[in-house]
Amino acid sequence: PPTPLPTTPPPIILILDGIRDVGNLGSIIRSAAASGCHGIVTLPGCADPWGIRPLRSGMGAHFRIPLYQCSSWRIASQELCDRGAVVFLADNTLPSERVPDAVELLMENYQEKLIKSKKHKLTYPHLSNTADKNKETHYASTENNDYSFPVLEPSIPYYQPWFQSPITLPPCIALVVGGEVSGLSLEAYQLCYTTGGRRIKIPMAGGVESINSAMAATILLFHLRNNINW
Repeated sequence: PPTPLPTTPPPIILILDGIRDVGNLGSIIRSAAASGCHGIVTLPGCADPWGIRPLRSGMGAHFRIPLYQCSSWRIASQELCDRGAVVFLADNTLPSERVPDAVELLMENYQEKLIKSKKHKLTYPHLSNTADKNKETHYASTENNDYSFPVLEPSIPYYQPWFQSPITLPPCIALVVGGEVSGLSLEAYQLCYTTGGRRIKIPMAGGVESINSAMAATILLFHLRNNINW
């Protein structure tokens, strides 16, 4: 017999990674509530969502959607993995462009090696998420192979299918939106790779490089909701 379609769409969780602009933060919360998002998780580096300006720009949305302030990526990652979530990234750039200068980041799930972006130039070969992730060749490496970092497939435009069919929908969907200055953290890329997610981009015209985080989150959340409500 054919595989039955899911009776209800999976929940959507919005993860905010380093959103420091308080006006954007409130607008994102408002859009998440309006799009039917099931919850918002803020991570260290985000502005206080309960500040005066986020509350003002949220227009009451703070009280219409669960809002969780998580103290670490470790806790958030464990909770998402326990829910069987697939994590997507709102990302218009290559991962190598997101490695900050003069910052040492501990990759605990990858042999606890330090990535020193100022001293080691990372390269990112095109590798598939569906390949065997236990093979060392499925990681980006430095020229001297001292450090490694998970590799993701090239980003896809948001209007292309995120899933193959309704049958392949995961139990939970998470979307990570980063700040406009620092962008996505390395932990976000790591979690996307681990859960088999994709990088999603919003193509720009007229030489514009990007739009603000609130606008990007709004576009992606409403598009995602429409595409999982088959």
